[in-house]
Amino acid sequence: MSDSKSNIFHLVKKIKFALLICFISVLIFSCARPRQLVFLSDRHGLSFDVVLHAEAALKGCDTLVLFDQHNDVSSFDAEITSFNWVGRFIECGAIKKVYWVPSYKLDDLAKRANQQYIQKNLSELEKLDGARAERIFSAFYVCGLDELKKLDLGKVIVTFDFDVLCKAQEPAAFIAEATAWIEAQNCKLLTLAFSSAYQNEPAESLNWLETFVRGYGKKADWLISCGSFGEKPESNEENEKWKLWQKKPEIFSSFEAGFYSGAYFWLNIPPALQDELLKKRVKPYNQDDSTTAAVLKAWQNTEYRAFREKYAAKLQQYKEIAKDALLRSLDGEIFPPVYSSYDLSAKNSVGVVVRFRTLTNDRGCFALYCGIDNIEGAIRHCAYEAAIDPRYPHIEKAELDELYVNISIFSDWQKMSGALDFVPGFDSLIMDNGDAATQDLQRTLLQASVATERGYSQTAFLRRLCRKACLPETAWKDAPQALEFYKSPTLTYTSKVLD
Repeated sequence: MSDSKSNIFHLVKKIKFALLICFISVLIFSCARPRQLVFLSDRHGLSFDVVLHAEAALKGCDTLVLFDQHNDVSSFDAEITSFNWVGRFIECGAIKKVYWVPSYKLDDLAKRANQQYIQKNLSELEKLDGARAERIFSAFYVCGLDELKKLDLGKVIVTFDFDVLCKAQEPAAFIAEATAWIEAQNCKLLTLAFSSAYQNEPAESLNWLETFVRGYGKKADWLISCGSFGEKPESNEENEKWKLWQKKPEIFSSFEAGFYSGAYFWLNIPPALQDELLKKRVKPYNQDDSTTAAVLKAWQNTEYRAFREKYAAKLQQYKEIAKDALLRSLDGEIFPPVYSSYDLSAKNSVGVVVRFRTLTNDRGCFALYCGIDNIEGAIRHCAYEAAIDPRYPHIEKAELDELYVNISIFSDWQKMSGALDFVPGFDSLIMDNGDAATQDLQRTLLQASVATERGYSQTAFLRRLCRKACLPETAWKDAPQALEFYKSPTLTYTSKVLD
């Protein structure tokens, strides 16, 4: 090999080696550099803890961009809530500037109105400590998304409350532009609050969330906090909002877009939204959060997914069958029993329960646990028996306008490792009592929909099951040897009988 060729050969090797070193350096740098953190919850106040404990990623960032209908400075009690968390951050000095974006565009009149809204929320604090109130007020800059896009803010924390879309004229366009703006920012922390109690329409607002999650392309670690089962309202305003939803039990369905509080909300979000979040590899924010872990596990239950795909599209048809059977039974027609099994160990089985209720009271219920080979006939028979359930006055035609029907379809029953081995609102429970005083108390069922409708915690659901079995409320833990528990992931549908 000539000297010139040898020199070229060695030069090429050096260049390749240098390029390899550069590639490895870039790879190491990109891996070492913290990814964006996206935190998802229902209540906005949970963002406080996330921001407070993200100091390593934020490195002194003190600017917050707040997409929200509310300014979240309205209370100064000791407890951090969804309506005071931003004000608390300003007070403690963690946040020095807040860009509040309540709309896409704000003229001068709308800006002044929102500034007055902040002052109104600070009025009580103003009486106690004018300097504190002024410090919070002066930290706010109110603007629309159109103006925000023109500003150079540097490093920011962004928090997006989906109630901001309730009054948006074009929510889809707002989401698209807000998503693009957030992706372009130097933002290491994004918190998302759905605020289900404050939404106007379930299906529409859940579609907004799905659109945001699906469209957000920035690489990030997605974390979620689902709250708790049996969560209580954190304010009178939220309590009044939930009362409005409780007057619409027809939306309490995993087939449609059911609204519940706390973990029940996340448990029942539509499958398409579950899939989008699972694609993001979402994890519990707190590794010790067993409730959120249980919700995510329910989303990933492949057997239940197959069961749901088989029966979900038929639920409205089943409702019509139950309605028809009820109306005909009130005219004297009888719907005889169909074959079902008492053996809970049967596989690839299906069971059904039909339950009638008003807004405030149960009116009748009847179940066939498993082994049904004629589900339509089973629904007719259950509706007929529920109408004459001896525990309640028989249903009459005069009350049909106020009546709701709940249909639950049971998948395979599984023996539980203990009384707490279930997810309320997802699993229906059967408790067998070999020491029961009478035969009809040997087996007691409580379907999953009861937990969501009444906001039961896990233990509250077990206490209700024990009361139904005519046992002390604590029997589930005081007499474990005498009791056996079974669970069934359940598909449920609720609608007005006459709609």
